[in-house]
Amino acid sequence: MFYRIAAVILLLLFAYFLGHSNCQTQILTKETEVTKYVSKQNQKITSAPHAGKSDILKLMRTGQL
Repeated sequence: MFYRIAAVILLLLFAYFLGHSNCQTQILTKETEVTKYVSKQNQKITSAPHAGKSDILKLMRTGQL
C-alpha cells in the first residue's frame, strides 16, 4: 500500500516538473519572439525618412497626427 502511494506521489512530482520546464521553454520562446519583433520594428522606424514640415502640417489638418 505504501509503495503505491509513494509511486503516485513520485509520478505527480515528475508530471509537475515536466510541465514546469515546458512552461519555462514556452515563456523563453515568446520573449525571444517579442525581442525580435521590437528590434525589427525599431529598424523599420529608424530607416524611414524624416517627415517634412509641410507633411506634418498636412497630417495635423486632416486629424491623422
